[in-house]
Amino acid sequence: MSGTFHYLFRQLPYLDYWPNARCILDSSKRVAVVGSGPAGLAAADQLNKMGHLVTVYERADRIGGLMMYGVPNMKADKVNIVQRRVNLMAEEGVNFVVNANVGKDPSFSLDKLKKENDAIVLAVGSTKPR
Repeated sequence: MSGTFHYLFRQLPYLDYWPNARCILDSSKRVAVVGSGPAGLAAADQLNKMGHLVTVYERADRIGGLMMYGVPNMKADKVNIVQRRVNLMAEEGVNFVVNANVGKDPSFSLDKLKKENDAIVLAVGSTKPR
């Protein structure tokens, strides 16, 4: 029995079905996550599972951060891994805002984010190579 469970658990990310992990409890707390790289997406996912209303702000035109822009296509299947996970998070209730230059664009100022949200997670990455 345990061998079957482990096999199915390993295959779950590749199946078309993924259970909706949205928490039944609703905290009614709004959280802004600035940055949609691996850290930002992980934070958004965990906060969403706790019942918070999460909005992810990304400066670029696609969600994924380093996984979308820094990893070559031959090393990671971005459509089947990263974009699929982003789509699942959107179905679970996470909101995504792209082309949002937080701090520089007046419509996405930190003061505005502070007023609209109960908490802000800064998960920004580096755009400069080593």
